[in-house]
Amino acid sequence: MVLTCPTHEQSTALPSNAMKTRVKLERLLCTFTGGERFPSELVLCNLADTARRNSHLGSSVVDQDIATFDALVRKLTIAANGAGSARVGGDEWLFLGTDGRAFARAALDEYALTQPYRADWSCRATKDGEERIVDEVVTTSLTRTARFVGAIAASRDELESLAGRLANRIWQAPVATFVLLEDLAPPRPPRWQCVAAYPARAYYCPFCTNADFEWTDGDNAVYSGDATCKTCDASLSFDDAGGREAACAG
Repeated sequence: MVLTCPTHEQSTALPSNAMKTRVKLERLLCTFTGGERFPSELVLCNLADTARRNSHLGSSVVDQDIATFDALVRKLTIAANGAGSARVGGDEWLFLGTDGRAFARAALDEYALTQPYRADWSCRATKDGEERIVDEVVTTSLTRTARFVGAIAASRDELESLAGRLANRIWQAPVATFVLLEDLAPPRPPRWQCVAAYPARAYYCPFCTNADFEWTDGDNAVYSGDATCKTCDASLSFDDAGGREAACAG
């Protein structure tokens, strides 16, 4: 099977997901050297909870995560005599080789990392000239890991279909392990997060302790934001000030 770039008329006729799959697969096929063998395993790799890591640690750390994993995938592809691998999205890679499970295990051995972490939030509130500050803290851990979903490709002609199915199901995969597409099951709540725990009490107003806010900047996710308390009209400024204890200690 040879994939060529579709014309404008062809691309506009394709569903957006199908077009994305076609582009991803073309990136992989461009890395092939002619040594691919079938049957083989097509593996989609996804860095887990990247958005949350970015919110807590910043884009420079996540950029380094991506660079580290990209170099690792390239190295392991060569070591495994894989047919090819390619970064196909911001935090996604495709790999084709004869042993996807061994590839995933080797990648996790080098990439996975768990560090001590202080998850906390603070709020500085002002009302009628008075200021109050609260700080809720929990000592926990922060993990860097990935997901790996694979499928058996009997021939090159099956790659596009399999790539689309992998992309549609990757979100269901457990972290830090390899699973075959046919064995995937809907994940059980709660959804895995890179931060193991947050303070037991979520954002609240230091004056009235209620948690009904009008957000003026940001929202009640894992990053900072400003708000007005709907109950007592206090002005609130929330800050997610968590940090890696190992880094802080060093």
